[in-house]
Amino acid sequence: EPIQERFFRPHFLQAPGDLTVQEGKLCRMDCKASITQRVSGLPTPDLSWQLNGRPIRPDSSHKMLVRENGVHSLIIEPVTARDAGIYTCVASNRAGENTFSLELTVAGNVFMPGFHTEHHEGNKKVESNMHQDNYGYICLLIQGATKEDAGWYTVSAKNEAGIVSCTARLDVYSK
Repeated sequence: EPIQERFFRPHFLQAPGDLTVQEGKLCRMDCKASITQRVSGLPTPDLSWQLNGRPIRPDSSHKMLVRENGVHSLIIEPVTARDAGIYTCVASNRAGENTFSLELTVAGNVFMPGFHTEHHEGNKKVESNMHQDNYGYICLLIQGATKEDAGWYTVSAKNEAGIVSCTARLDVYSK
């Protein structure tokens, strides 16, 4: 009696959704992050990844892994703005192919704008500067503060979401 071989078109047992990843971070596209695939089919399907319709080749920042349990992963580190787009995973074997697509959005790094500060009391300009400390706080430094520097200070921050201000009183005591 002849042995009949049966082939099954690949299908994804788990398919991911769209992702947003911070620029410079690691993006692991696996089932927990909604991008790794468990693929079944006979014969075992070959998997390939595309970005905006172009094949992704493994390189120093793009790795493709297959675990023993059949989970396929695409790992990108570090993520750059060039990694944003539509990712398509193609599983193919002799019986056919199946695909899924998702969109990866890369959130840009937020940089602290430079500060230009001037403090005037009458015609006198008070030397000051602002800097960011190790905890992310913005500090106003007044070198050699004197009693004349005492008073109310207001700092304002503005971006596309709006403006916010904070006012504080500076008291200067002599030694």
